[in-house]
Amino acid sequence: MEDRKEFLIHSKVYTEEVHIGLSAKTSKVVGTIEFEEDDLIYEGLGHKYFNGKLDLYRQNYYIGEWMVDLWGRDKAGTLVGESIFGGYAEAEWEGDSTIALLRFWKLTKVEEKVKRGRNYYVIYSGKRHWDIDEELYQREKDFLPVLFSLATDPANDVEFESDGVYYINNGFNTVAVVKSEDENLHYKGCLTIPPTVSFRKKSYTVTEIRDVQNCNELTEVKLPDTITLIAQNAFFGSHNIQTINLPDSIKTIEEGAFWGCTKIQKLDLPKNCGVARYAFAFCEGLKEISLNEQTSYQSETFRKCISLEKIVLPHTVRELRHGVFRGCSNLKKVELNEGLKSIDGDCFAGCAIEELRIPKTVRVIDAPLECNSLKNIIVDPDNDALCSVDGVVYSEGMKRLEVCPTGKEGEVVIPDGVVYIESHAFQSCSRITKVVIPDSVLFIGWESFYGCRNLHTVIIGNGVDRIQKNTFARCESLSTLVIGSSVESIEEKAFYGCKSLTRVDLPNTIKHYSMSLFEKCPNLTELTMPEWMERHRKDIMDYASGKKSTGWF
Repeated sequence: MEDRKEFLIHSKVYTEEVHIGLSAKTSKVVGTIEFEEDDLIYEGLGHKYFNGKLDLYRQNYYIGEWMVDLWGRDKAGTLVGESIFGGYAEAEWEGDSTIALLRFWKLTKVEEKVKRGRNYYVIYSGKRHWDIDEELYQREKDFLPVLFSLATDPANDVEFESDGVYYINNGFNTVAVVKSEDENLHYKGCLTIPPTVSFRKKSYTVTEIRDVQNCNELTEVKLPDTITLIAQNAFFGSHNIQTINLPDSIKTIEEGAFWGCTKIQKLDLPKNCGVARYAFAFCEGLKEISLNEQTSYQSETFRKCISLEKIVLPHTVRELRHGVFRGCSNLKKVELNEGLKSIDGDCFAGCAIEELRIPKTVRVIDAPLECNSLKNIIVDPDNDALCSVDGVVYSEGMKRLEVCPTGKEGEVVIPDGVVYIESHAFQSCSRITKVVIPDSVLFIGWESFYGCRNLHTVIIGNGVDRIQKNTFARCESLSTLVIGSSVESIEEKAFYGCKSLTRVDLPNTIKHYSMSLFEKCPNLTELTMPEWMERHRKDIMDYASGKKSTGWF
């Protein structure tokens, strides 16, 4: 048996119907592929342009499961390539390679041409269709239908150059823009992409930009209105691009497409274009964006766009996801229009916003809202899910404290009537100094006051029965702590890293506790506790002094 070779065909394929039986043991011509002028065939390590016909041969092999071997020879008898068809998944070819499952189909048409991505399939139908089992196919004498695929490998698609622009064939009649394979050749100055391009007497529509990475001498890009996709990392690191038009034909801008294009100053996003995460991350010169009407913006889309000062959110946007504007250090003004329903807590992390107005349509604001400059949150009075008092956001009816702006300063007195403090509600509120929790509060969420490094006084009312793990962790200035008389449980690391604590009186109501509740509190020297806890005093103090550690945080 001759060595097998892969072959790829860029062509419109014309064939005859082929019926393949199981009983034949000899090779014979079973069909013909006709090629148009100068169709490209890859074989082995080389390739050639081919004209005319290619005969298909067939031979049956009985090794494990049933399979059929087809290959082609040109008129001179030269082996061009071969393709194998199998009836079972992972059937082995003489123990060397694995063959994926190719299903058998019953078709109403004798022949059908289908495109699946960049694979061309020609389907030949037989007379019968059944579930294959060993006994049946050994005795069955009718023909099996066979799926025959001619695959084009994206990694080896035809590439060509025209007027200084390099293209790769996308399949059928479209191409994508790429860089030259010569590492010494880069796009410079203005790159103008035409809507169509011709190569070897064929015309192609330019629909994608795939790879213009690290073209540091490129300053301007002009795109035609045939472009539908700007692929992942397409312009990554081409940091001297100053202007680029984005036509409305673009449907998708993929992840990291313009990452690090630091000289672009203005962008008008295509109307119906989906923008993936990191698409414009580190576009540090970007001053103005006209956002489009998509329903959400993905995580880190505009990360570190440090020249942005204002954003107007379209009414179509329903959610702002993780870190959308993270690190936009000069972003001072954001207009959130009606239609928005949810805000991820760190979407404005590192921005310069001082006041945020929440429209009536917003239902969820995830805590913590990580924007250290944010001092005030004002909820539209017509919002029937949320409300705000003194810049702090509560659920409607004031039963649940949702989120405190991280830039809020001074003392915070939680209104009587609040029952629940949401997890992370005050996390990283580094400028608050005192918190008074009323008796109405029954529950304090996990890490609610984590990292409030200037918080020196905490008074917990008599309604709280449980202090969860990490609730006051890393409150480095906390020196005055009053724990209410209803607390029954204090969990691990509840006061982790509270370096300024020197004295704590634990109530006699405590029934459950973790010995690491005061871990890394080295200045804690006076600790009053219920008598039944005295047996573990040394362990508790060893965690406080650092002699013992849970070993993680």
